[in-house]
Amino acid sequence: MELVLEHLKEHAVLYGLGAACILPLIFVTKRWSVPFILYTVEIAVYFTMMHVLIWTLVRLAVWFKDKSSMRALREDGVTEGTPDWLMWFELVLAAIIVGLVMRYRPMKTQRKKRPRPGQGRTMMKNPRKYAMPPLPGKGRGKSGAKRRR
Repeated sequence: MELVLEHLKEHAVLYGLGAACILPLIFVTKRWSVPFILYTVEIAVYFTMMHVLIWTLVRLAVWFKDKSSMRALREDGVTEGTPDWLMWFELVLAAIIVGLVMRYRPMKTQRKKRPRPGQGRTMMKNPRKYAMPPLPGKGRGKSGAKRRR
């Protein structure tokens, strides 16, 4: 954590200049860039959940192997670490996650819905209250359904 903070302190001016250049661009293209950013954040959340689940399962497996078998111990008494294939397994799962997100939650640009003619804002709070009643004698009773003859 100290290395990250040190890096941020050393390059704070560059990060500030980068943000000053990118934020106006994002503002101008917000119709496309904001959905892309939110889409990326959603995928990152799924990646994090997958990684935490895999990490928990691996830690549980290492603990179980350590407690149930003496073969898991090295000469110095430390249990073996994670398997070499685990990184490739997580990359395959990440590709599957991206494919599923693209299939079931495709990214769409947002558009403002324009009101239909006659559906715009009205001056009245309750327009139904001031609507005209139906004309009498048109073959409809109290319920509004047509009479059967």
